[in-house]
Amino acid sequence: METRKSTRATANEITQLFMGNPRAGKRALEEILEINPELFAECVPQVFDKQTSLYAKDYFENELLPYMLKEARKKRVPLSYIMFDLDNFHDFNKQNGHVAGDKVLRIISYLLNASFRTKERRIEQLQIEQDNRKEDRRMNNDFDWISYLGRIGGGEEFGVILYDCSEEDAKKAANRFLERVRNCDSNVTVSGGVAEYHKFIGERRLRKRADKALYYSKNTGKNRVTRYSQVPE
Repeated sequence: METRKSTRATANEITQLFMGNPRAGKRALEEILEINPELFAECVPQVFDKQTSLYAKDYFENELLPYMLKEARKKRVPLSYIMFDLDNFHDFNKQNGHVAGDKVLRIISYLLNASFRTKERRIEQLQIEQDNRKEDRRMNNDFDWISYLGRIGGGEEFGVILYDCSEEDAKKAANRFLERVRNCDSNVTVSGGVAEYHKFIGERRLRKRADKALYYSKNTGKNRVTRYSQVPE
């Protein structure tokens, strides 16, 4: 990779690498860090959120989500989008301070990574399948679909793209994540909204549907997940 290009061009190349080959994307970042630390410092915030190491909002919503929708249309497979929001996080910060709030955000990002399988983890899982097929089937109960994770919204909102996954199955995956949050010592809960891509729906409408489902969860008790198809007209 050319490490003297503009930040935007380099960030675009890294994003494409991570979509197709996460290992290659990591190697590219390591090369930039060694050869051009200034470019690395400018480039990484455009691709990843520094605090959580998830995809940054602009790239997640404006680059990755449209790309995955295009792939879903081409392959004629379902795609679901989940929006999560920490419940009463503003009050939590007021009561406990921003240092405690930052710790919670790191815990949530860790639990997201533990709950949803990325493309790289899928590659690693195929190797496990070759070594121990029974164990792989057991683990597939937790990691059923290739996922992409992003930090979106005002800081305490997160998005998940689930490729080749229906709205119903996405809700099951979202509920597993919520259960992990309930069982950790973060003292917060999370609400979620799920929407499935349908023909002629672009990324904006998909996000709006997930957002509508999320706020229905918020308005009906929080600490729960709602599918867009369940939201009353």
